[in-house]
Amino acid sequence: MKLTNVHLRRMLWALESPSFLALDHTANYFYKAGHREVIHDILLELDEKPEAVNHFFEGLGYMPLGRYFEQLLFYIMARDPYYKVRWQNQQIINDEGITEGEIDLIVEKDTGEIEHWEIALKYYLQVKPSTDHQYYLGPSRRDFLAKKMEKLNRHQLKLGAHPQTLAEFGEIPSKLFLKGELYFPRERDLVFPEAHQAKAPLYYYLPFSQLDSLAEESPHFKILFKPDWLSPFESSGPSLMRSFHQVKMELGEQFSNLYRPQLLALLDFHEGSFVERQRFFILPDNWPQESIY
Repeated sequence: MKLTNVHLRRMLWALESPSFLALDHTANYFYKAGHREVIHDILLELDEKPEAVNHFFEGLGYMPLGRYFEQLLFYIMARDPYYKVRWQNQQIINDEGITEGEIDLIVEKDTGEIEHWEIALKYYLQVKPSTDHQYYLGPSRRDFLAKKMEKLNRHQLKLGAHPQTLAEFGEIPSKLFLKGELYFPRERDLVFPEAHQAKAPLYYYLPFSQLDSLAEESPHFKILFKPDWLSPFESSGPSLMRSFHQVKMELGEQFSNLYRPQLLALLDFHEGSFVERQRFFILPDNWPQESIY
């Protein structure tokens, strides 16, 4: 499906990409026959008037990647005839007036079913060949998969059974709309995390000292900065592309100022556009130095 508007391409990725974990309480966006085709038609219609889409998202101003990801989902869901949004970013307050958390979404399907969804977008790198979620570390080193899943299961998902929620909707299921990517070392046998989603694409990382191994894999490279982490990168602008020599210099400059993995896209030129074929996290050598456990 070809979309020109970058927000709509990211929206489509948010809906269609598989979660990297196979969980019983996964929220699947498409739930009935023909639903996907209806959304494709809506996105194509929106793509004919990209100025309106751009105006909406530009009006939101700067926001963290996770919040922007939520807005992508809210935008299409508001136009989806099979969903009705009942709550969105709803504060949950106890009897003492203290805020206990925020519910991301309460949605009603056209079948009459009501569900509580928590939305999460995460990128993790496996730092030890283990099924244990504690060894999947975020690029900033402030977060890891086990910590995130514990927070979701012990707090955020339980807000669906909070007295404030029960008073409004009665008992409803709580589900997790989890998207993102897991990255594995390129030169090591694969060990997947517990509950790994077999349909999830494979992504790899390598240290800066091994970057030369990518030199012959593509003529076009680009360092991806947020929000371009969302969906495969695509551009018609040759000025954005870098040769291997250029991108190696840029990564070296990045690592001299910031001890943090950088996401690198390898692109092909196809039908007038540069289209991402593969992506790697490139690590500062010896990353991560500091343990978070």
